[in-house]
Amino acid sequence: MNNDYSLFAKITGDLGINISTISLPVKTNKDFPDISLRSTLYGEDAPFTDDLSFMNFTSPKQQILMVSDQFRCHYFFGRNLSSEEIRCVGPFLKETLTNTSIRTVVDSLNIIEADIIYLQQYYHSLPVIRDDNLLYAILHAHLQNSYGPDGFEIRSCEIVPKDLSRRQNPRKRGSTEYQRNFREKVYATEKALRKCISEGNYAGAKAAIKKLEQSGAEARVPNNLQNYKNNAIVFNTICRLAAQDGGASPWELDQYSRFASMEISNLSAIGELVLLREEMLRKYCELVRSKKQNPLSPIIQASVEYIGASLSDHLTLENTAEALKISPSYLSVRFKKETGKTFSEYVSHQRILYAKHLLKETNMPITEIASECGIPDNNYFSRLFRQKEKITPGEYRRISRTE
Repeated sequence: MNNDYSLFAKITGDLGINISTISLPVKTNKDFPDISLRSTLYGEDAPFTDDLSFMNFTSPKQQILMVSDQFRCHYFFGRNLSSEEIRCVGPFLKETLTNTSIRTVVDSLNIIEADIIYLQQYYHSLPVIRDDNLLYAILHAHLQNSYGPDGFEIRSCEIVPKDLSRRQNPRKRGSTEYQRNFREKVYATEKALRKCISEGNYAGAKAAIKKLEQSGAEARVPNNLQNYKNNAIVFNTICRLAAQDGGASPWELDQYSRFASMEISNLSAIGELVLLREEMLRKYCELVRSKKQNPLSPIIQASVEYIGASLSDHLTLENTAEALKISPSYLSVRFKKETGKTFSEYVSHQRILYAKHLLKETNMPITEIASECGIPDNNYFSRLFRQKEKITPGEYRRISRTE
């Protein structure tokens, strides 16, 4: 992979896939770019015992390795021609792992019971690329553009443990009763944290976080910016799933989760990430409480979620009612009674809210934002926005970014 890979990096970044570099030989677990998976399970300074002998970049052609490992994670590896570093794209998954699949991994690698919850959270934090041909096509196009049709080769490889007996978890081999109790208490506290979020209990969730910090559980990986970002990504996923269990709106969860992910990517200081984590905790609890305080009947809740998922489409009372298999007149009456707004008022309100989010958090042109919000007529979008917000979309973008 040469330095001319900005488009490839942009695409993989948009897919949520991490890009990093490593130097060979990989000596310890902390030197391998798996977002601290092996460091957490086996110890960051423990010797890296997986077999990477296939990384012998001796061909005159640019070589790209499509790699899978025993954790069912996938990577691309390629040598940076301007240095001895190896560029790594990954990890990512090719399927969402069920609890049964995770249990298979746990049993095959002798992972201790206390680490199962961590492993579940880790897998939830990874991007899932279900179309096996998608990344290959992107990579192939990038390589052909960079090296010509005959200047590269792609091959498949597999990372395997050299000696499974050496991969017994160090904590299991040398653990005392105190250490086992410590792990059990940590995961009991993490479970309590998720329960508090699912109940919208912000004070209880903060107390659980404080308890984790005091126990030393927060220091399981090296204290640097990238690890804080990785932990923040996992934390965002945990909060979203817990809030989903608490009945928060899927559309609102999706919107905020994406916003939080962008914030994590953009922040450049550990202190900012610590503050963002507290804000994420508060916001997810708020979304759960908001749902509990404003209960809607199942049919109106379904219509609200349908609207949220279809804002960029042509939404009408009639096609929404058809999608929900109810009559338009019934939907109209129930919608006004439960939300306090007519169907069209509610749709317009949600479109403006979404437009405000995009204006503040993205650099998308206003014409694209209008279309994304289901209003392809830019002039009408501007009039509607000004009518609702008393300022133009451009003025709102400028003001919101100076606050």
